[in-house]
Amino acid sequence: MLLLASGIASERVTVHFGQVTKTTLAGFYDRGAFAREDTAKVAFEDAERKGFHVPELQSIWDHLAHFPKLDSIATVHRGVQWQAPFDPDKYISLKPKAGFVRGLRNVEQGFESFSPPPASWLNAKPEYRLLNAWDYDWSKPKVIANAVRKSRGPWSLAAAPDATGLVCTQSYHCLWPSSVWSIKALAALLNSPVPSAFVSVREGKKHIRKQTLLSCPIPRLSPSEMVALNGLVDSYMDVMNEGSASRLELWGGGSWESRAKRILLEMDALLLRAYGLPPWLERRLLDFFKGEARPVPFAFGDYYPPDFAPNIPLRVLISQSFQASTSAKILPRVPHLKDQTLSAALEEVG
Repeated sequence: MLLLASGIASERVTVHFGQVTKTTLAGFYDRGAFAREDTAKVAFEDAERKGFHVPELQSIWDHLAHFPKLDSIATVHRGVQWQAPFDPDKYISLKPKAGFVRGLRNVEQGFESFSPPPASWLNAKPEYRLLNAWDYDWSKPKVIANAVRKSRGPWSLAAAPDATGLVCTQSYHCLWPSSVWSIKALAALLNSPVPSAFVSVREGKKHIRKQTLLSCPIPRLSPSEMVALNGLVDSYMDVMNEGSASRLELWGGGSWESRAKRILLEMDALLLRAYGLPPWLERRLLDFFKGEARPVPFAFGDYYPPDFAPNIPLRVLISQSFQASTSAKILPRVPHLKDQTLSAALEEVG
């Protein structure tokens, strides 16, 4: 670390942070190029406590600093634990047993956005329990989210609504809404770009802390936006619940994958509009996910086409009017000149 200071000492300082990675080390030696650069103005004590580190996408977090936090709309708890040493043969069963409850063990296999993994049965006998997570009202509707990162990349979160009473282990955070947010809308929020990026730039390679989730900024949705978001979740889950034989042409054509991707894009666009980021910041956020696999059972891809430079909000990019104005849509409708003399004359002018 290289630390330079200038100016008169004050309670707040401006920190300019540059990061060099293994893949950008040669560029740093050659021309002083960084993998990324961010700036933040913070209290001196906070800067010193954090080692003068500035989280990635800091300009976005500064813009969202005045937004409500997740702790204002939900109660969050980690899942259940057992007495040590952990014995999977004693504590976990793949079929129902006396004294066991239906629940989720880990997040490594099968946990995707809006889709929890296959359930197991967890030993709920009092003599094996540790701490008080067993006492939560697991029968109440909740959102299940991973407490262990889905990947080291930016898509660090996955969430699914649960109204079936699943009991979850310490591999999960469980969120019980305490406001107008439904479990479907809350799951859509956690599966969207802002929370996943917020968690990704603040957490290490493995765990997601409860406090990080609670401090995540959330948008203010109108009643009509909340209704629309719930409807989109219903539509997405309808597509995903279709049998493989019927996942063909749905709702006006296209494969089930393209339909599912379209619904996810509409969810993301609705939530991003509520966050109100300037177009250039929204573009920077969405480019953060470029080349990364989203935790869904199909290829989601990138938000923007390759070599697409304009900072256009997602809601505009996916709109029918914008899609109809692209060159791929316009050029086939342009009449072809068949008069060779006229074509030759236009070429001479050009």
